[in-house]
Amino acid sequence: MCLAWPGKLTFCFAVLLPITSAEVTVLTPRQSGSEGNTQVKLLSAYGYSAAGQSSLEFQVKACQDASVALMTTDDEDASGKIYMVTLGGYVNTKIVIYDSKYGSEKTKMSGTVLGCNAFNYFKVKWSSGHVSVFSSPDSGVTWTELALWIDPSPIAVNYIGVTTSIYSDGEWKIKIGGETTSIETTTTTIPITTPAETTTTTTTSMKTTAEVTFSTTTSLTTTAEATTTTAITTEMVTTTYTSTMASGVCPCVCIKLNTTSFDCALNDVSCVIEAVKKELTVDKQILSSTIRKKTSANDDRPSAQAIGMVGVAFLVAFVLIVFVPDFVILCRYLFQRQSKAHIP
Repeated sequence: MCLAWPGKLTFCFAVLLPITSAEVTVLTPRQSGSEGNTQVKLLSAYGYSAAGQSSLEFQVKACQDASVALMTTDDEDASGKIYMVTLGGYVNTKIVIYDSKYGSEKTKMSGTVLGCNAFNYFKVKWSSGHVSVFSSPDSGVTWTELALWIDPSPIAVNYIGVTTSIYSDGEWKIKIGGETTSIETTTTTIPITTPAETTTTTTTSMKTTAEVTFSTTTSLTTTAEATTTTAITTEMVTTTYTSTMASGVCPCVCIKLNTTSFDCALNDVSCVIEAVKKELTVDKQILSSTIRKKTSANDDRPSAQAIGMVGVAFLVAFVLIVFVPDFVILCRYLFQRQSKAHIP
């Protein structure tokens, strides 16, 4: 609702502050042995419950083979089916969906999606047997599907584990919790004055207070529930902007040419033109383009060196084949002629 008074304009607005979800960090060191004997780290140990969920958002930093296991029980080696989604398989060239722990490959797509030194955003979804994995280039704003497998006999997903198996060290940031929004209404008044000289003054004052509340349940030997409340207060300092323009004239900044070194008078246009030409003239002999025309660039690539060696070998072989036989015949002729000259 807006109200107006003479010389003033008052309006109301609402501030909408989104609160991001919590994250937990999970480290998955490289394991020894075979990939079938490696163990996953259950996210239930970090306060994440997969029951009732249908997706998992996370960031991961690993060189290859970052796997997410979707399981019915907390025993990854138990008999039965599990869904395993592997990012960066086959030395970071494939995205693979298995129907068991490194078992039968149901879907395999090409793509390099992991980085050894940078986090990448992914989301794994499961619903009614539809198992899919997505990547995000903009930190979770938009998503691109990487692979999909539809299980004709789906399983319930109650536990989730992550691993980088025997191939790489991994660092995971798992998104936990939902979103909360706090709204506070603020009234702002802007005075407007119009004196003889046009002056505009704008004053803005805003204060936003939001409270974030999320609950985390941790299940270890005993079950404990912890509730954390964080108060966030944001203040915008009052700022005044003033701009003035008089008589509609635009200011001009001029740069004067120093013509004293050329013995030019200020009103001698032709002399000034010649001075400018001399000032802007460049010696072509010192240009990089002229220097590069007469300089051979060094090329340290093995392929370039190999081509050069082949050229040298070809020239040497040509000389040996063409000139050496003639040189041998010439030497033989001179030797025979010299021998005949000594016969009495």
